[in-house]
Amino acid sequence: MAGHSFGGFTVGLYAIKYHRYIKKLLMLSPAGVHSKPDDFNLDQELENFPAERRMPKFVYKLTPLVWKMKISPFGMMRASGKWLAKVQINKFVEKRLRADKMPE
Repeated sequence: MAGHSFGGFTVGLYAIKYHRYIKKLLMLSPAGVHSKPDDFNLDQELENFPAERRMPKFVYKLTPLVWKMKISPFGMMRASGKWLAKVQINKFVEKRLRADKMPE
């Protein structure tokens, strides 16, 4: 389940109430979410996430810094230029598709 802005806030409320029906939750810039829980541990969450679907660790470390500068991930992609953005997207999609292949 995914939601952006107010949709992110809405899917968050749904997930709280109906968590047993949620397998994955993606909240993109959710309105009304100002901080992470005190007991949130990013490193532990990353370890629980399948390795073949993880972004590089530097991305997770860099994100809080650029967020404080009010730069969005999409803004970074736009600023990186068409060539670099295309390379990054192709690499991510290729990695993702490789991870989703059914075992033979």
